[in-house]
Amino acid sequence: MDKYYHSKANCEATQETGILGEQTAKMLSDLKEYYDQYTYVHTHKVTIEEAIADSERDQKANKLGRERGRKYPYCNCSILMHDLLPDYKK
Repeated sequence: MDKYYHSKANCEATQETGILGEQTAKMLSDLKEYYDQYTYVHTHKVTIEEAIADSERDQKANKLGRERGRKYPYCNCSILMHDLLPDYKK
């Protein structure tokens, strides 16, 4: 679910304000992930390697959201990023 919200937020920021929104979303995402890499270790009791790997997955979702937001500026980001929702049927 986390990746869905990461990508949706980046998609919406890109759609709302174009290139400036996309660049702002990238900068904020980078700062958040940099911060999270170190705090995640303590709050979730994981290794630094696991925290970095999670951050990298978040960044992929962030980038995907920005790309889809740029490519489909008038489509609802909830729909665009729907494929990142977990499959509850399992």
